[in-house]
Amino acid sequence: MKRILVVLAILCTYIPAFAQKTTKVKLDYIYYATASESLARAQEAALEAAKIDAIAQEFGTIVSSVSTSSSFYHQRDNGSTISSDNFYELGSADVRGEWIETTKKPTFDIKQIERGLSIHVLGEGIIREVVMAPINFKALILRNGTDDKYQSEVFHTGDDMFVSFTSPTNGYLSIYLIDNNHDAFCLLPYQEETDGAYQIAANKRYVLFSRKNESNAEIKPIVDEMTIIADLDIEYNQIYVIFSPNRYTKASDTQAKALSDDLQLPRQLSFHDFQKWLEKGKKHDTQMCVQKSFIKIIRNK
Repeated sequence: MKRILVVLAILCTYIPAFAQKTTKVKLDYIYYATASESLARAQEAALEAAKIDAIAQEFGTIVSSVSTSSSFYHQRDNGSTISSDNFYELGSADVRGEWIETTKKPTFDIKQIERGLSIHVLGEGIIREVVMAPINFKALILRNGTDDKYQSEVFHTGDDMFVSFTSPTNGYLSIYLIDNNHDAFCLLPYQEETDGAYQIAANKRYVLFSRKNESNAEIKPIVDEMTIIADLDIEYNQIYVIFSPNRYTKASDTQAKALSDDLQLPRQLSFHDFQKWLEKGKKHDTQMCVQKSFIKIIRNK
């Protein structure tokens, strides 16, 4: 069961390889978050929960019951479902559909309440029915080590980040990081790759952002190694892992300014432009899969 948590939310979207029913839906959803959650994180969780709830109401879920054991709680706009202490734990892998396009920019009516924040989400979009099994890839975010045992959702300034990836099928992979300012940074393909795609072979474990573990002699010299930094005492960043068996190219971006002689930021674009690129990709590629994770970054004092 996928859960939306304060620190980590892994929400994987999967789409079948043939045409399915599409429907236009409206978001009208009230989400409640605890006082310990940042406003930006609460809005992101509220929007994701609103999308999942709209899909569940239209196409149903693949689970017969829902566990409620985390610290969030919510209700639908009609008041039909509410838990005073828990969050309705449906992830995007638990519903029979996929959000593919936002047609009206979401709005957030935020109110302070006794237990935290009340966030009323309104918006419109197009969803698509999912009727077949996903591509079961495995992507783990690693901290200061390249074995899977180093998987972590909490980083400190100066930590190294790696991603291990395995797919049962050949395909193409990209990885993006969304920072606290809602800038989108392209981590993969590497900056010096010129074809806009990183190719994946089936049944092979990759350790990305590690020159030592790169087996491709042509790619090895241009591997970008990632060091995590933060401007605030605590930040929450999002990492998108995007995979498809069909070839696609990364979003159009620009070179960011270097922070120092030996510290260069990845290529970047606005989060809005990134979302538009991703929505277009999912709309035209019915096999594109997206795994979204949150990492917590603590600035060392």
